[in-house]
Formats: sequence, C-alpha cells, structure tokens
Amino acid sequence: MTDDDARRDPAPEGRRRPLLWAALAAAITFVSIVGLWYRQQADTAAISSATSAAGLIIESQAKGTSLTAVGRTHGLDEPCTAWLVDVRAEANSPAYAVTTGRCVGLTDTMTVLMGEPVDGASIDFNAFAPLTTAVLPNLVTTSIDEVVWASSRGDDLAILQLGSTYGELSQQGVDPISLAAPPGAGERILTAGVPVQSVPEDQQYLRATTCSAGKPADVVEDVWWWPGLVTSDCQGILMGSWGSPALNPAGEAQAMVTTTSLGAQDGSCGPGAPCEVHDAQVALVPDTTYLTPVAELGACFPQGTFTLGGGCPLEDPVGVTPASGPRVAAPGTTAEVRLDRRLAAPELVSDKHGPLGSTDCAARAGWSDAVPARDWELDLPMPQQGWMLVCAGSPEQPTPVVIEVDPGS
Repeated sequence: MTDDDARRDPAPEGRRRPLLWAALAAAITFVSIVGLWYRQQADTAAISSATSAAGLIIESQAKGTSLTAVGRTHGLDEPCTAWLVDVRAEANSPAYAVTTGRCVGLTDTMTVLMGEPVDGASIDFNAFAPLTTAVLPNLVTTSIDEVVWASSRGDDLAILQLGSTYGELSQQGVDPISLAAPPGAGERILTAGVPVQSVPEDQQYLRATTCSAGKPADVVEDVWWWPGLVTSDCQGILMGSWGSPALNPAGEAQAMVTTTSLGAQDGSCGPGAPCEVHDAQVALVPDTTYLTPVAELGACFPQGTFTLGGGCPLEDPVGVTPASGPRVAAPGTTAEVRLDRRLAAPELVSDKHGPLGSTDCAARAGWSDAVPARDWELDLPMPQQGWMLVCAGSPEQPTPVVIEVDPGS
C-alpha cells in the first residue's frame, strides 16, 4: 500500500481503530475520578442529568480514533463543534470541516451562503483534556479560511475550508472522518463534541456519550422546518455541542447534532424547544436529541473539491425564493406570505400549502402555476387550529414557511 493509498483508506492500520464503547466508557470513568479538576462544580447538574455535560475524554484513550478529528471552534458567531470530513482528496488539498449553519450566524429560512471569507476563526483538533492542569493540551489548531456553503433552511449545515491541507493534519495525527449511512432505530452511536454552557473554560474539551438512535422524524423549531432528522436519546448536549458528529463503532460519521429538547421548559416549539410532527400532531418530545444525516455530503466533493449540482443535495443560492410569513397567526385570520424584495429571487415563483405533517414540499402534486416573482404574493386563510406549511418557489428548491395557528395570538 502506498502512502497515498493509506491516507485515502478510511481506517488505515495504526492510524484509525474502531471506537470501542468499553474503552471510551472506561476513559469517562477514569477521568471522573482523577480529581477535583475534572469534576463539575458543586452547582452544576450531576452527570446523570439531561442538562449536564458528557464525560471528558483524554488523549491516551482516544489517540488514533476518529475523535482526534472532532474539534472546538473559535471566532465563529457562536462556539460550536466541527469535524474534519473525508472527501477522498489528495494529501495536498485544502481540508474541509463540517458544522451547523447556525454556528456561522445563519438563523433564517431564506439564506444560503457560499464563498464567504472568514477572518480570525480557527478549530482545535485533538481537543482532549490533559491529565492535570500542569500539562498543556496537545491541540492541533488550524485556521478557518472560508465558509464554503452554509444554511439553516431544511439543512442546518456549514462546510468550512481550513487553512491546512489533509496531509498537514494527518502528519499531526488528525485524519478525516469517513461518512456512513444514518443509524437505524435502536442502533448504538457515540456523539462527541465540546459543550461550553455552564462548563468552566479550563474544562472545555472533547466530551463523548454513547446513546441509541430512534426513528426519523420531521421537526419544527421556531421558524425552522427540518424534515427527516434522526431522533436519539443522546444526553450531554449543551451550547457548543451543535455540529457534534454521531459516530458508529467503526468511527464513521452517520449524522450530526442539530438540536435537542434536553432542558426544554415548555412545548412552545420555539427556540430550544423543538417539536416532532406526526400526522396532524405537533408536540415536544422530552429528552430527545435530533441528528442530521450526513452520508450524502460525499457527493458534493466529486474530485475532492466542493461542487454543487450532480448528486450533491445542497441548495444553490441562485434558486432560493426569499419568502417569509408570520410565525404565529390567530384562527380565522389571513396570513400574508411575501417575498423579501431586497433579496434576489428566481424569475418565476409558485406555491403549495396545507396542514403541517401532511404537506410535502418536494412532491410535485398540488403546486400552483408559476407566476413572475414581481406578481407573487399569498394571502392564506387560517383554520381554527393546527399548523400550516407554505412551500414557495418550486418542488426542486422550496422555501418552507411554517405558521402556527394560536388562539392566544
């Protein structure tokens, strides 16, 4: 096997061994008893709590596994977790990392960002806790040079181009994480990330927890509509955990943490309280973490370089319809869905609407005839109760607008 073949191999001997659940559990147990430095402060929830951080991982247990390629970000819009993705690139090719769109500041349903330069941001790989405060962590730090693609509409995802090549990172013991099909219901996974919420700064290192995947679900959270997320019972998900990969025992990324209902105080379906949609029922499911499948991202790098089109499922910003409407409307009123005239729109726009849970934006049936964007607007009568979904644009690239019918509004 040549050096280049070894770098392309998702599990070369001596560089990538399977993530052994027992070994990592032992690491977490060991770290928990090393001393007070590793323990949560007295006013922090116990490790068994849904709102506490997961167990710390130390380098001696995780060296040579996929966990070396999971890092903490600095200098983005909010602290997050990012991971080095294997795109089958040459060793001298710029490296790519993956995180969520919200980490780079995208919180609306109308924006797809491409080719945005980044200044002053970085990722620390190999972000493992040292055994004592007298030992410096063995971090591998690289700059984030560009947001190659990002959005939080439909897919809460960001692809980052780094200031290092794959070869340079590999020489420092950081090899990319291969992609795999999403986990099936009941399948065991490991989520790894760097939570920062209520975590002292000197303990903001990689933490991991094993958990089980559930069935896919469509999720609504505030203005976001995320169909087909993987449900899970993963714990320890706090601010900073967004973007954490969900890994199978071979160390491959099957999905990525998008949002969680851990710690949610009510079922409002607002920020921090995502709700599942099943038929006509919309409800918060407690203690559930939602994961975005990532297997199809491989098609976005046909020659080791990010390219839209072909088999890549990510949206082209040129085709985005900048439609928006009220988040909440009163029963029996009319909700106005309009285009943001300050933003570019496709020449033609059509629409489709119906109850949330039974309306599929991607299905061609039910779409109106297309009209010039300058003439398009929608005044939609609200029912007496329930949720409505408006799809604007086209079946190929719809903009979802979710409206809750609330008697108290």
